[in-house]
Amino acid sequence: MTINREIAVVGAGIGGLAVALACAQRGATVQVYEQARALNEVGAGIQISPNGMNVLVALGLADDIRATTMRTSAINLRDYRQGRLVSHLDLLKHGQPAGHYAIHRGDFVEKLYQACLATGVSFQFGNDVELLPSDKRVVIAADGVNSKHRSKFINDEKSTFSGQVAWRATVKNTHELPAISTVHLAPSRHLVTYPLWQGNLINIVAVQERSIWADSGWSMTDDPENLRDAFDDFAPEVCEILGRIDDCFVWGLHNFPAEKQWYTGNMALLGDAVHPMLPFMAQGANMALEDAWILATCLARFEGNSDAFAAYQKARSLRVDHVVAASSRNAAAFHLSGVKRSIAHTVLRTADKIAPSVGIKRLDWLYGYDAAKY
Repeated sequence: MTINREIAVVGAGIGGLAVALACAQRGATVQVYEQARALNEVGAGIQISPNGMNVLVALGLADDIRATTMRTSAINLRDYRQGRLVSHLDLLKHGQPAGHYAIHRGDFVEKLYQACLATGVSFQFGNDVELLPSDKRVVIAADGVNSKHRSKFINDEKSTFSGQVAWRATVKNTHELPAISTVHLAPSRHLVTYPLWQGNLINIVAVQERSIWADSGWSMTDDPENLRDAFDDFAPEVCEILGRIDDCFVWGLHNFPAEKQWYTGNMALLGDAVHPMLPFMAQGANMALEDAWILATCLARFEGNSDAFAAYQKARSLRVDHVVAASSRNAAAFHLSGVKRSIAHTVLRTADKIAPSVGIKRLDWLYGYDAAKY
């Protein structure tokens, strides 16, 4: 199937680059507009789960990702004070065959960008462009959580602060931590670590419940002492890692109302521009990859833009709503306290002993999905 259209993509993040590549591979003429003057190494680590890897297989990028990143072998849930194991999810033994991988966001964006260039996609950097739904081209707005295009045709209700802030940082992996994603669970807080760059770095994401609001987006720097103070009662090995942080970023986590309309005229929204979500399922990038593949498929399958966009929203909205809801539930589950916390941890430890595959198999609905089969 081919796309006989000219396409303008706003935003050169993961979703924008992925949809540009998917459309160009189907024969479309694609122009990407990005407000930054160049692609910068922004953010830190991201996790690509099997459902995201399935899209990368279809795009022809999976072999490169697998050759240059570490496959995550397990997810460990640990108690925060002494690091006692709560649950061990063996991703190699019980996970989906496509695998889980951790990669630096900057590296991933660069790989997508180079693939776009090789496929004939053109770019304009340094343009804070606002395209209209009346543009003669197909316009795909992938300009993120603060999308300027969403409000053009959606009743853009305000987001609400979730009562949680998050920090991101990276440090050198001086202790050669294995390719395991570890979630340290505490009342009202949690902290995630996993290796990046073939194990040379450790990515850190720390979340704390608080009433003080912080801005959304992840470009606000913070004093690392604030992060260390918030988690100073965690296990010694965690505090040692936090003690080596020189720079960190902080942002407020926000809840956004579900959008009822993903498109109008010749314009459709994609990724965080239409369905921002809390990070507690690590699915933001993966959902953008799924969006990209299915939107490109719909544009190839249907001649009319309205038919293509309607099919795209129908294919995506219920699944995205499910993931958004699961992310919100995880936020509560990670931060349990008192009796509920004790009971939940006992249940998880018991399940590990009796049926060790159950913990990861219950997520087959998420990780087993293959957008390329749409």
